[in-house]
Amino acid sequence: MWTLLSDHFRSLFGLLLLASGVLVLTWAASPATAAEHELDVREAQRRVVAARLQLRHYIRTEFPLRYKQLNAEIKLAEAEIDLLERRVDSFRYVSHRDRNDYSSPTTVNIKQMENALYAAQLDLELVKAERTELIMNDRARRRLLRMELQAAQQQLDLLRPKAAEPKAIRNYRNAA
Repeated sequence: MWTLLSDHFRSLFGLLLLASGVLVLTWAASPATAAEHELDVREAQRRVVAARLQLRHYIRTEFPLRYKQLNAEIKLAEAEIDLLERRVDSFRYVSHRDRNDYSSPTTVNIKQMENALYAAQLDLELVKAERTELIMNDRARRRLLRMELQAAQQQLDLLRPKAAEPKAIRNYRNAA
């Protein structure tokens, strides 16, 4: 019987040692896990701040600056087209014989200005198309940046512990 009791105590003592070992391991692992969790929370906070700054930079700086640059390029291209049109029109009164004589310096000059005018018109069309594309993609770009901010915020919310929500006090007046 004594051996039976000692076996029973040995098994209880073994369970006690096992339980204390698990507690010690859990206690020893907790600070490392808590520190890693804190690092994860800080990294998620940095991502939220970075996404917020990226959105603000696009809305306040990147889009308006590019829009102003394209408008300035359009104005310059329109001014160049006006100038070239006036120069081409000034040669309108050159005689037909001189205009068809491709060895004449006047004819070469006219053709160069007509080609420059055509190139300036093509450039203007490209810049206007780029401005239109910028305007059309603005909403999508803002939405994408907002989604990145929202994803970063959701990741941060998952890492943060949730505070206990207060329960509403129910009585006969506000019972639903």
